[in-house]
Amino acid sequence: MKVQNVLWRKGTKDLRLPGGKAINDERYPLRGILLCPKCGNNLTASGSKGRKKHYYYCHCSSACGFRHNSDLVNELFERELSKYEFQLSIRKILNTIILHNFKNVSSTVKDERSAITNRINALDERISKARDMFLSDKIDEDDFRDIKNRYKGELGELKEKLSLIKKSPESEIETKLSLALDAVTNVSDRYRNANLIDKRAIVGSIFPEKLTFDGTSFRTAKMNSFAKSIFLIKKELGREKNGDQNLKNLNPRLVTKTSVSSNAFIDDLIRLSQIKKDLAIPNLEFNFF
Repeated sequence: MKVQNVLWRKGTKDLRLPGGKAINDERYPLRGILLCPKCGNNLTASGSKGRKKHYYYCHCSSACGFRHNSDLVNELFERELSKYEFQLSIRKILNTIILHNFKNVSSTVKDERSAITNRINALDERISKARDMFLSDKIDEDDFRDIKNRYKGELGELKEKLSLIKKSPESEIETKLSLALDAVTNVSDRYRNANLIDKRAIVGSIFPEKLTFDGTSFRTAKMNSFAKSIFLIKKELGREKNGDQNLKNLNPRLVTKTSVSSNAFIDDLIRLSQIKKDLAIPNLEFNFF
């Protein structure tokens, strides 16, 4: 009889084990993702039984005492996600502005990569000439080593810097951009209707680091630069025009304050473009965690 009771509990949703431990984690998609505003520790989640019903909370893992109704936390987070979604009517505008900004930044990166490559070639040529002069007995060994060592440090720094400047996949940017815009469209509704695994995938794609929840809002040290660009563009669009009227006539150069950073932007764009259109697919796998 005891074994049957245990099996029945495990197969029943919303049932609580002694001590308020949750066995239905779908209630807590943000568990382990939020930080306490008081002490900075992880916020966990659990439920407790009242006289008439169960109560569910996000609360600190330490003894600082911070806790908040988990349903309200989830509702506030869905509202937070809505900042990065948009109406289909302005999708073309977003696509034009982001692509315009990306190409501007990409062009700057290309120039920087070219300048570094030219400098590396010039230093290699100087060392090569010094080697030829040494082999021709025009300079002695000490002079050759002095020339070589003089440029060795700079060469190392330049090569390391060049390795950090990734080649942007310009040929794929429009496809990736379209997929990423698909992922962000109505993202709060997609999140609300997703299962636990997919919810955490959405959170991880937009917020790569943990968020601090202060009881009313969320903040984080880092977020997806593509999603942030959409938020800034929407904000700027609101300043330029009221509603959606004449948005098609808006000059993309009026909204270039999106701070699109080359490599980080591409990485973040790819992360969002990998979110499946149908988040209801079972056993969906993401590599965000």
